Amino acid sequence: MIFDVIIPTFHRYELLTEALESVKNQTYPDWHCWIAEDGSTDKTRSAIEPFLKDKRFHYLPGEHAGTPAAPRNRALKAGSAPYIAFLDDDDIWLPEKLQQQAEFIENHPRCVLLGSNAFIMEENQDYRKDSLSIYFQKAPFGKVPYRKIVQDDYFINSSAVIKRSVLKYAGYQNETLHKGPDGEDHDLWLRIGLFGEMWLMESPLIIYRYVPSKNASTESALDKRREAYKSRFKIYQSALDGVGDVPSPLHYPEHDRQEHLCRREKYFYAAGPRFLGRLRHNIFSRLADIFSLPSTKQEQQNKAIYAYEKCKSRWNKIDNPCGIECIVFSKDRALQLHGLLSTFRQKVIPCVPIYVLYLASSSLHQKAYDDVKEIFTNQGVRFIQQKNNRSFKQDLMEIIFSLTGDILFFLVDDILFTESVDLNDILKLDLDEFVPSLRMGENIARCYVLQKPQKMPLFLNHEAAEGDKIVWQWSAGEMDWNYPLSVDGHFFARREMTAMAALISFDAPNSFENQLQIFRPWFLNRYGIGYKKSKIMNIPCNRVQTEVNNLSGNIDAAEMLTQWQQGYQIDYKKLSGMINESVHQEITLPMTKRVPPDYNS
Repeated sequence: MIFDVIIPTFHRYELLTEALESVKNQTYPDWHCWIAEDGSTDKTRSAIEPFLKDKRFHYLPGEHAGTPAAPRNRALKAGSAPYIAFLDDDDIWLPEKLQQQAEFIENHPRCVLLGSNAFIMEENQDYRKDSLSIYFQKAPFGKVPYRKIVQDDYFINSSAVIKRSVLKYAGYQNETLHKGPDGEDHDLWLRIGLFGEMWLMESPLIIYRYVPSKNASTESALDKRREAYKSRFKIYQSALDGVGDVPSPLHYPEHDRQEHLCRREKYFYAAGPRFLGRLRHNIFSRLADIFSLPSTKQEQQNKAIYAYEKCKSRWNKIDNPCGIECIVFSKDRALQLHGLLSTFRQKVIPCVPIYVLYLASSSLHQKAYDDVKEIFTNQGVRFIQQKNNRSFKQDLMEIIFSLTGDILFFLVDDILFTESVDLNDILKLDLDEFVPSLRMGENIARCYVLQKPQKMPLFLNHEAAEGDKIVWQWSAGEMDWNYPLSVDGHFFARREMTAMAALISFDAPNSFENQLQIFRPWFLNRYGIGYKKSKIMNIPCNRVQTEVNNLSGNIDAAEMLTQWQQGYQIDYKKLSGMINESVHQEITLPMTKRVPPDYNS
């Protein structure tokens, strides 16, 4: 286990030296220390220099930001260790701090936030000579319930260790909050704590230096309380607003109860310190707890829409998108998945990463998927097995959060590529203006789902409609031409899809696509862009999911499995160039003996 030690510093070189010595003296050797300097003009650099002889220390200079959150975030992004340990530049670690916390984490793998008690060192005290008092006399030692961390911050920053992987879900520290009264640390704990266990060790592992403010305030006691209430209000508001490209995890449907707790605390501090305001808040909160009902579906959707709008307002426009990645959904259809992947690698340029999220309902289906994995080894395809029947959202979100490209598209396993595709066409488009589609084309004159003809939309004389491309307005189309949020070959900005997926509840690809439709108003106003002839075709010859009683052929999944076991594959070359009249087309799948795929043919 490796730790990234994060130390922000500003104009405290004498104290910083002691902090760095305490890191160097750790009995646990596997760490890297990132010293994020915040534009100091004193002797800070000189104090750091001797430590840089140890290759585990790294110096990150920076301009003055006025808040420790900014240099902390710089250091967080510079490191890559699976666990992060925070240390303020005026605090000191005891020599066995990391050792004890590493051992604890090994025994508690679900722990995402680990803190400890501390000794308090007053001004002019010497921790080597003086006896020090204990910081927490009473605290929720052991496993900390989320409601406890909502009520108060029991995690001293310099004692805290967090799991790095949760930062992609929770976001980094809010740089608009400030150390002390505004509590950027507490805000981060409120978001991190949603994704695992929080533990507080009773043993003191750090020395917390208490330095009283030299600027004596002339404010009245009531004014001080007002300011304190305002600061606490900001903490909960920040936790609810979120930081970065994804909405606050408090808005995820699965965290409804935790959101309620944070929102209640926010309203308490919004009421102010006066007795009548607090009393009124307590009465209404108690009544709300007694008479409140679970959120309705409409309320959850309204919350998702609000959070999505809030998140979008923070995004900067991506002018030059880079990287396209694909996620494929598959269940008990290894034979069809093989056809999709074969035609994908044969007809699509450039070669982009493919992530297959699959579910096998039996050992025989699993063996078939293992066969497909072996075939596509070293072909840029990564297979992720769904953990169980109810883990689809969690597994999908883990994939999405691991992506690095700006553009994402989905496919399902009953799709075949019938035409060649150059994905560089997609990289040229502004996805705030377009929803590109591989499945729409002038040949799509029938709606398979409704089993009826559909009119072509008015194709626009748009500058993007060059060569073999077509452009239309999603809002002006009907049926398939009015359906931008499809997981069958449509392209989306990754961060936009990340936010939408996080804010809805779903258990499988069908409910995922269904729930995405609450965001449909934002996408109807965009242009659709496709090719004169569709590039892909769904062949719904069987149905393996149980969520929706949708149309499909009547071939049993077991029959397909048997054909795979007998060494057959789809003869996808016979379907190359086929003109389909609908995005889903029931046809008899031609079969042939399985051969290694030829990506150059």
